[in-house]
Amino acid sequence: MPQSMPLDAIDVKTETLVKLQPRQLDLVLGQVILSGQVSLVHGPEKAPLTLVAHAVTAGAVSGTGRCLFLDSGGRYNPKLMRAMLGDSALDLVGRIIIGPVFGLADLREAIKNVKPSDGVLVIVVDSLTGVLNLTGDAGSKERQRDLFGTLEELRGVVNELGLHVLLTDHSSGDWQTGERRPVGGNVLAHSIDTSVYCSWIRKVEDGILLTVERSPVFPPPASVAVKLGVRGPRSLSRR
Repeated sequence: MPQSMPLDAIDVKTETLVKLQPRQLDLVLGQVILSGQVSLVHGPEKAPLTLVAHAVTAGAVSGTGRCLFLDSGGRYNPKLMRAMLGDSALDLVGRIIIGPVFGLADLREAIKNVKPSDGVLVIVVDSLTGVLNLTGDAGSKERQRDLFGTLEELRGVVNELGLHVLLTDHSSGDWQTGERRPVGGNVLAHSIDTSVYCSWIRKVEDGILLTVERSPVFPPPASVAVKLGVRGPRSLSRR
């Protein structure tokens, strides 16, 4: 009788699609931005989520690919993006495709329109919270069904094209259990490969803490603290 293999020992064949700055961020978050997968970056405040979304977008276009940034309401900031790209901004900013989304229907349409010839390797959605707020009543069965269908279509495109989708989403702690709950709820939780918690580091200017909560990568990357802002991506040791 063949011996069973522990799940942790299964090799997940994946390809990293980004080169993030600073190096500390790449060694953690960069290792879970993988081909054919969906990731979630969530936290209690929207500003850190948007900073991470810009950092991932910059990392996606720093190679040979392009990035589709789907903006649910004025999140994309050209000045911030130039700071994230640094000296290469003039050459690389043209690889970023920016699209507005005003609900789940727009999100489905934007993702379905991505073609292999577009050269898009990463899709960043900032934020899923904004998309959901523009789609039906909070907590309604209709919106949950719509979200489920959208995530199913998203997964199909991810599998077909081998790209990565990163979603940002607001989350809050359950007052009884302390568990962090993204706005997308269980429907979202069951549709992602990687979950990353993101929060400010208090008393550190531009300081952000990222913790990988779950990922198919083994062993999972550790937490990382970096600085992200209009002065660009920096390690905590740099001013």
